[in-house]
Formats: sequence, C-alpha cells, structure tokens
Amino acid sequence: MTLYINGQKKFQTGALRLIPEDLLDVIVVNGSLDLNNSSRSYDLRANFKTVNKAFAHGRILNIDSDGIQSGSLTVVDTSTGTVKVVGNELEITGTGTWDETGVYSPDAVTRALGKALFMTWTESNDNTYLGFNSAESVSINTVLGHRMSSDDIYTNKTGAIGHGGGNETKVVDNFTPGSTHQYLFLLGGYDASEIPFITGDTVADFTRGAAFFIKGGDFTTWTLLWKVSTDNTTPLYPMLQNQTATGNLGDNILIPTLPLNVDTMFNPAYLSTSPDESDHDTGISDFVMEVVFTTPGSGTDPLDIRYRKAGTNDYWLVRITPGTLGTDIEIIEDNSGEVQRASADIDWATTTEYRIAIHVRGDSEQRVYVDGALKMTYTTTNTFNETETIIDVLKNSFTVSMVAVHNKTDSNWDTEISAATGGIY
Repeated sequence: MTLYINGQKKFQTGALRLIPEDLLDVIVVNGSLDLNNSSRSYDLRANFKTVNKAFAHGRILNIDSDGIQSGSLTVVDTSTGTVKVVGNELEITGTGTWDETGVYSPDAVTRALGKALFMTWTESNDNTYLGFNSAESVSINTVLGHRMSSDDIYTNKTGAIGHGGGNETKVVDNFTPGSTHQYLFLLGGYDASEIPFITGDTVADFTRGAAFFIKGGDFTTWTLLWKVSTDNTTPLYPMLQNQTATGNLGDNILIPTLPLNVDTMFNPAYLSTSPDESDHDTGISDFVMEVVFTTPGSGTDPLDIRYRKAGTNDYWLVRITPGTLGTDIEIIEDNSGEVQRASADIDWATTTEYRIAIHVRGDSEQRVYVDGALKMTYTTTNTFNETETIIDVLKNSFTVSMVAVHNKTDSNWDTEISAATGGIY
C-alpha cells in the first residue's frame, strides 16, 4: 500500500494490507481520504488548512504552514486592511479603497486551451475582484484597461456579478450577497478569427479568450457566466482583492498543471460559419448565443435572430434594424403577434462587423450584448417557450459569418469538474 500526505508519497509497505496495493493508492489530504488525485499535480494549490495567522504586506506565502501546498501567493496590504488565515480560510478585509488589500501569485501562467483557475469565495456584501490579472499585482488598472484584464470576475455589494475587461464592468448575472461560490476561470476557446473550438480542431490554435463559470448559492450546478473571444494576453497572474472594509473569505485556490478536458468544456451545442436561414435544433434552451454579422451598405431591412422557437408565430427574437434613427435593436416576443419587450439605440455603422451575444436562462433572464457591452435586459415570469430549443437567423441584406450556441449549464461540466467523479473541485 502507498500512503500520500498532501500529494507527496511518504511510505510504501507490503505489511499494511487493507486492500491489494495494485487496486488503490490512498491519499490523505489534511486528514481526509481523497481517492481521485493520486497522479494530479498543481502549479498553484492553496487550501489554508493551517493555524490562524495574519500576514504582513509583501509576505510571500509558499509553505504548508501558510496554507500553500504548491506555488506561491504574495500579500498586498498597503494600508489598514488585513490578510490572514481564519478557520482554515483566507480572510481579506479591505479599506474602502481599491488595490490596497489582497493576494496575487507571482508565478506566471501561460495561456493554453483548457488551462484552469479554481477558487472559492464568500462575499459579505462587498466589492471584490478575483481571477487572472495581466500583471504581478492586485491592481485593477493595468495595460489592458480599467478593470484589470479580460479574465476576471467582479462582484459588488448589490449582488451583481460582472466581467471586468475593457473600459467598463459588464454585469452578467446576479447572486445572493453573503453566499459562498466556487469559480472557474477557463482560458482559451477561440482562434485568431474568433471562431469557437470544437472537437477535432488543433488545440494550439484556440488559446484566445476565456470562459467563466460559477457554482453555489443560487447556482446549483456549474453555470456559464460569460465568454470572451478576443483577449490573448499571456502570461497571466491569479489574484483576488477586497475593496470593502468587511472580511471576505477565500479558499481552495487551484491551478492544475494539466488543462481540463477541452472536448467536454468547450464544444458549443451549435456552430456554423456559413449559417443559412433554416431552423436548427440546438438541443438546449438556456444558452449564450453568439452571432457575428456585417451590416449592409444601405437599406433598413432587419436581421432577425430567433430562438426558443416553437412554430411560425411562436418564438423570441432579437431584431437589428440598420439605417434607423432611435430604436434600432429590440427584444421581441412573438406569440401570434409581435410585442416589443426591450429596446436600445446603437446607431449601426454601414458595412461594419459586429458581434452580438444573447444570454437566455430559465423564465427570467434575457441579456443582449453588442461587442461586449450590455445593451438590453428583459426579465419576465412568463414561462412562454421556456424549453424550446430551435433557432434560426433571417439575414435579409446582412452578411452573417458565424452563429454559435453555448450551454449555460451542462451536466458533463459537473462530472468533469467534481472531485466526487474524479475531477478537481
């Protein structure tokens, strides 16, 4: 039998025979049996199973007595905040000012398809950032823009979850403040032309972008929050910080050395780079739908993106109308007659490419983003077409170069990720 403690082999003996040694290696991780991780290694592994202690600014955490089993974290505490271990979790208490309190890893992460960062975070009605940064710091102002990199998650005290790339925070979902969530930051997924990865593609060509997942609280299974198609920054550095002067708790920060299974985690439910105008059954009703189109040089004929379609006059749609002053993008419900549910004014440029993302979940969530910026939301308790899975795109004079539909939830993700089924978390 072979005994491992915190992933390291301690002894092997033929005398201790609970079961045949060729059937099972037993790994003891902080006093509990872990039957799944005998061969798994980590670039970063921090579970903070250590005595309560506080850390000073600049302290490098890289030993087991600091709660770090692999890799390292650097403490940032430049003012009156605190960073400490309390009850086997990392408690970060901010000062009310950004960038003064948190931790980051100085160990560079090279972007690759399926490279993953996991962490658990308990928000106490606070403003926080967590995820990947483009610099060795907790700063939210780096070379990539106002909200650190394109590979992070932002939460605030009102219960909004946002993605912070570029020049604004984009709210992508909501949560119950004070609850504990598990996060997964998954790198890659798109090639240089911003086409999503599917099984059979060359893995090395799909390092761009990222996907962000959440589980816990209101999210009973791993749920896709957001997908980014453009960013190709490398290397990246894990970080988390708390701005508010209340303690937030972080735990189980993991970066597996090997990428996750890309066929399980990335395949869209539907992908076409030459979409026609016929019905397509995606097999899912809760989704993130991406459509890349080029506006016509003239005219006002609309582009209709239809989803949850049950019949000729039984569906939802996003309508884009070029060459129009005022309202030129709408969420419409067609139930034997069109009813506008939300609208916005974009002022579409002629012969210009745009990328639209439509987030749909359950009977309450519809969000529409144009080139990454949130433009429309619609919330309803109407269960009309809640489970329909048909989509189509009526192009008229638009050029449509890609349609992709991604799951919002997928039982295969839980199987891949969960430690109970041989996964990591």
